[in-house]
Amino acid sequence: MLGKPVDTIVITSDTFDRVPRDRCFGVFWAFVIHGLGCFLPWNLLFHSYEYFVCCKFLGDDSDIYRQYFLSFCALAALLAALVSTGIGLFIGFHGDTKRRVIPSIVVILIM
Repeated sequence: MLGKPVDTIVITSDTFDRVPRDRCFGVFWAFVIHGLGCFLPWNLLFHSYEYFVCCKFLGDDSDIYRQYFLSFCALAALLAALVSTGIGLFIGFHGDTKRRVIPSIVVILIM
């Protein structure tokens, strides 16, 4: 194939009949994790204020949390993104991708 142009690509009827086997439901779990990653922040954005400010932080000792609740949520999200970006940036761009991606994901999950 190197240096030689390909004239035609042969597509037979069994090309589309072969279905790849998904062992351990990898695609399913990828979509589940992606769904959680997309919808949990939206749920936090829309419903957390009423839950925490109106129900959980009604005591006298938590007035600062009630007053600046959304600021604390934004700060926590930005700190997690900042730390994981820093880990991904300063570990280096050489070598295996797992060395950069997995620690960043772990930091986001912990925070």
